[in-house]
Amino acid sequence: MKAHVLDEPQLEFRAGNRHIDPRYGISVYGPADADSPTAPDRIPIAVIGPAQAVNGIRSWLQRCRDRIEAKDSKPGQENLHQPILRGRTTNPPGSSRGTRSTELSTNPRIDPPQSH
Repeated sequence: MKAHVLDEPQLEFRAGNRHIDPRYGISVYGPADADSPTAPDRIPIAVIGPAQAVNGIRSWLQRCRDRIEAKDSKPGQENLHQPILRGRTTNPPGSSRGTRSTELSTNPRIDPPQSH
């Protein structure tokens, strides 16, 4: 039996740029469809649950707006840990900010029917 090791495939990112690492490609070039008129510019979400859980998600989404710095890398692994960029001025090309506080409004609570 002979085994053959295949080369990593090149992934395509914005403007036809290619790289083998999806984290690097997204952070440096942006998504492949970033310039497409049909590319999503936001992802709507809904959170349903106890108030404590909803508030926890809201807090986490607010923190996602900030840049998360990359961890220190070992020699030869410089692309392993990429920073995660948030905010309009630091995002990869073609992406936008994740949430706005006005989009995190709370709907009235709906209680289940009472059994008699």
